[in-house]
Amino acid sequence: MSPPTTKPIHFFDITSTLPSPRQSWSPNTLRTRLILNYKSIPYTQSFISYPDIKPLLTSLHIPALNDGFLPYTLPAIIHHHHQPSDADSSSKADTTAINDSLPIALYLDHAFPTPQHPSIFPHGPTSISLAIAVQHLISACISRSRALIMPRVWNILDPRGQVYFRESRERGLFGGRRLEDVRPEEGGEEEEAMWMALSGEMEVFVKMLKGDGEGVREGVFFEGGKPGYADFLLVGFLAWFERCDRRMWERMMGLGDGGLRRLWEACEGWVDGMGEDAGWEIS
Repeated sequence: MSPPTTKPIHFFDITSTLPSPRQSWSPNTLRTRLILNYKSIPYTQSFISYPDIKPLLTSLHIPALNDGFLPYTLPAIIHHHHQPSDADSSSKADTTAINDSLPIALYLDHAFPTPQHPSIFPHGPTSISLAIAVQHLISACISRSRALIMPRVWNILDPRGQVYFRESRERGLFGGRRLEDVRPEEGGEEEEAMWMALSGEMEVFVKMLKGDGEGVREGVFFEGGKPGYADFLLVGFLAWFERCDRRMWERMMGLGDGGLRRLWEACEGWVDGMGEDAGWEIS
């Protein structure tokens, strides 16, 4: 069956109090934003406060991702499109509603194909396998960085989002400890120990971006001269720190031989790109 005809995507992101174009901050939603901007996909956007995410996804008939403490999450997209039929020249109206970063990435790459839109999987299945591997590594980095970054996230949220974030994270991640008590003292030994653990996890990315040492590496991305979804996973994580803790982000940029900074600079325009704002009533 032919891919859907091109119509604007509607993208749901998480509200913050940061000024545009830096309003987008979540490492998860930024992955989708990077794809939309890199592929030059027309899109509108709505920023959703944390307590409205479950009602939003329920109204879109998007099921819970899991039975954990955060079963309803963003990013999410909806796409109103016409699906051509192979049997005849007619088409039928259809609506696709998806959340979770990887399913969204796969959908967008199919719905907005080359040559009009560059692929985020430049080497096909190999690129998908690379992205899955990078996702596992990013998950380890997120685990290492929770105490460093989560209390700083609270600072940039809207008031309703702050209440939800505090209650859910203190209960679900920190065993009831207050966010203020989780964050180590700035410049202290505990913070330095956490940083060393995190930077150790990130060393694999430094090595991947540097290449295998055989010959001259072309390009600043994991796969050379063309960016892909694997790059956007890492850049979304870096942007999380850039938005919430600039001091720690600067330390990240200093790791290795500058590969992380070169990757960031190559992708920064796609990080900051914004769609057309569109209000969305939560039913």
